[in-house]
Amino acid sequence: MKYSIIISPNHKNSNAVDHAMRFIGSILKQDASIVSVFFYGYAVENAFVFDSQWQKISEQDVLLYACSNIADNYLNQQKKVAEYIDLVGLGQWMESVYDANKSIEFR
Repeated sequence: MKYSIIISPNHKNSNAVDHAMRFIGSILKQDASIVSVFFYGYAVENAFVFDSQWQKISEQDVLLYACSNIADNYLNQQKKVAEYIDLVGLGQWMESVYDANKSIEFR
């Protein structure tokens, strides 16, 4: 089963990122494949936090994307994107949804 996951929290203090990470970990243990994880909204901040858990997930052939439009705010503050997360547009996310069997959103 191929999954496309979008993390789009409603507010900054949401647990959406943590819930998504636990879900992804359980999927990877079951030998399912994940097409991609797309960080949107407040979740984009994770692209600028160097987290070893996301790095380990990316090493399992999971593509990690962050919304490039939202990331512009962080880039203007001279922050750097984690090397294992690519900045892309919503079109890339739509393509991953098309390639997946299931699309799941964490809010």
